[in-house]
Amino acid sequence: MSVTARLFPSTPMAKFALIGAVGAVMNLLIMLALVDLGMEYVGAAIAASEITIISNFVMQERYVFNDGAARQHPVSHRFLHSFTFNTTESFIRTPFLWCLVELTHIASPVAQGLALAASFFLRYAFHQKLVYAKASVIESGGTTADIQGFRSPRRRIAPGLSIFGAGKDKSAE
Repeated sequence: MSVTARLFPSTPMAKFALIGAVGAVMNLLIMLALVDLGMEYVGAAIAASEITIISNFVMQERYVFNDGAARQHPVSHRFLHSFTFNTTESFIRTPFLWCLVELTHIASPVAQGLALAASFFLRYAFHQKLVYAKASVIESGGTTADIQGFRSPRRRIAPGLSIFGAGKDKSAE
């Protein structure tokens, strides 16, 4: 096994985790700098999160989800979905940060790190299944299945027309 293969993960989840770790370190450094400049820790945590949400998206586009597969959404939509989800998650996480700091007296950077780590799997699942969903849909046995294995009953909105666009009635064209 080459040194490169040992140092850099090869699975999407491991790459996502590595980028998440880099983003978390950046987040904490930005937060510390802002607090050192006199900003309250909650505002610093929100500002640091917004900055690292953008940088993490750029790194994910470049290093995690760059497999060349056709995606359901263009980059602008992926960014909007990612940014909206991560910003919402950040605002949901903020009261937990406050509770950890104010009620348990944990240092704010430590509390922020714990909160970031706790939400890792939720962020990964959202990005893999929704933001970076692959475009192709496979039909089999009365169900539709996306390339990642989700299955649901095939629903039709009109005779011969699937809501997923697959199985479109050719006679209507």
